[in-house]
Amino acid sequence: MTFLYDYDNGTVEDAVYHIVWIKKKQGFIKTLRNCTIPSIAVQTSNKVGSLFAFYTQNKFWDLPELQRCNQSHDMGYYIVVYLPNKVGHYNVRNCQRHQLKKVGKALPGEAPKQLEKDPRSVLVDMLEGFIK
Repeated sequence: MTFLYDYDNGTVEDAVYHIVWIKKKQGFIKTLRNCTIPSIAVQTSNKVGSLFAFYTQNKFWDLPELQRCNQSHDMGYYIVVYLPNKVGHYNVRNCQRHQLKKVGKALPGEAPKQLEKDPRSVLVDMLEGFIK
């Protein structure tokens, strides 16, 4: 799984690239920062497996496109997920993060259904929580 945090109109010097993988049941996150003077950090995390589990449980491959935002020149994540027999590509711009979606329809006589965050935003939030 890779997460590139960069500008949507070219690239910026402080772009950050995170590579997330599991080897022999151990999770790793490799972070590459800054295009001009790269710095590399590798950390281990037992929580990395939860990123892959969240991805499959929420069936990202079936999710509709995120609602477009009318903001030009924004930062955001370009996410690529590599699983056996499946590769997914997702863009989550900052202006799209934390978009809410309706969860199901309320039946007659029921209270309106709750709104929740889009799973792609939650995946990015999870990664950011691991690297802080």
